[in-house]
Amino acid sequence: MKINVTAVIAIMATLMFCALFASTAQAVIPAVNAPVWNQGDSWAMGKSVDLDAEFSNQLNQIQHMLENMTNATSLDEFQVQAMASSWLKVEVVTANAEEYVLHGKLAARFNADVAISVTGEMPAVGTKAWTDFNYPKTPRTISADISLDMAFVSEMTIVFEKPTMAIKSIETMNKASAIASVNIMNIPEIKLNLSGISYSYKNIDFDINFDMELNVGASFSPALNLIKFPLSVGDNWTISSLASITGNVSGFLDVKGLSASDKESLFSNSMLQNAGITDFPIDFSKLSTENEPKIVNGTFLMAPRYVNASMECTGVELVTLPIFGEVAVYEISANGGSEKFYYSDDVHFLTGAESSLEGIEMPVELGGVQMPEAMISMEPVTAQEAEQNINSISAYQSDLSGQAGNSNGDGLTGLLSNVAIVGLIVVIVALAAVVAVVIVKSKKK
Repeated sequence: MKINVTAVIAIMATLMFCALFASTAQAVIPAVNAPVWNQGDSWAMGKSVDLDAEFSNQLNQIQHMLENMTNATSLDEFQVQAMASSWLKVEVVTANAEEYVLHGKLAARFNADVAISVTGEMPAVGTKAWTDFNYPKTPRTISADISLDMAFVSEMTIVFEKPTMAIKSIETMNKASAIASVNIMNIPEIKLNLSGISYSYKNIDFDINFDMELNVGASFSPALNLIKFPLSVGDNWTISSLASITGNVSGFLDVKGLSASDKESLFSNSMLQNAGITDFPIDFSKLSTENEPKIVNGTFLMAPRYVNASMECTGVELVTLPIFGEVAVYEISANGGSEKFYYSDDVHFLTGAESSLEGIEMPVELGGVQMPEAMISMEPVTAQEAEQNINSISAYQSDLSGQAGNSNGDGLTGLLSNVAIVGLIVVIVALAAVVAVVIVKSKKK
């Protein structure tokens, strides 16, 4: 997995920009023009989502696949519980003739518990000849017990160019902690060879303890013009800003109990070797890389790089938003629609943003499971509600951080053999930071 820190920063900037406009009508906004903010103006958004209900169709597909794979009429157990929540509060701390300065805090939490068990007639361990049509089967139970707890907290300062609302710079202080435990029994392994088909079964049992602090700053020249004001349908414009990125990382990722062969397979990855990672625990403060992104002892020494995008205001539609009711919004597409923003002339604010899931691929074994179109959303809430939830998640993240530092894992087998740990680190942080700021749209018939 190639790490694109610039892309992560650009996405965070995009979502923060959208969130800042999403939930208030207090500031004075000239129609279709850039908003006007005053010191003390604040915005708040948030939502909790029951993911096992949101992804019920995908879970049903997985259940049927397991039944078909084991020739079982029903599963012994199929319990999946998952919850995600994200909350944001921002406030204008400076408003002068040249710029606005905003301070914001974003907190996200994810918890999942999975217990699945199915018993069926499975091929016996051994090799089945190509001409053998009576190869024996034996009863076997496939089971999975998985738990994941993760929390992410980010404090950020964003400087906007007042006349255009383009982003001049972003400073973020991020904390992420996660504890995962996975125990899967009797995973089928099938190998084809000249003599026939070889059947075997493996077990994996591992714990991961992760704790990281990531401080990142980015300045843009010229300022990042995500929205071009005044705005009307058919407008086209181009983003082309040189991003200068600074930052540092500390913390650790610890996985215990790897076999010698698993370690050899995992740490032979070229990205890990480039980062100087040869064993667990990984100390991020000692992380160094030879190539871009250049990191020396946890400090970013990256060359400036361009952030480019093609933007277009593609149309208008009627949507229903919390608090505001039914309003007309302008749809703004980036790079042909891979990213979208929604700006309401009635509300005089951006009302949301969304990012395509097309790049997310399910594991090969779950290739028949289709990702849903719906995405996690945040909605306008009171500042008090957002602040209470942010404080709660911050305390939870601190607790997870202590647990991760004191945990003793039982080890990781083959599950991570195809995952670049450095990429995993970025994914954990990016997924938490980029919990989609999407207002669920309801088209008027």
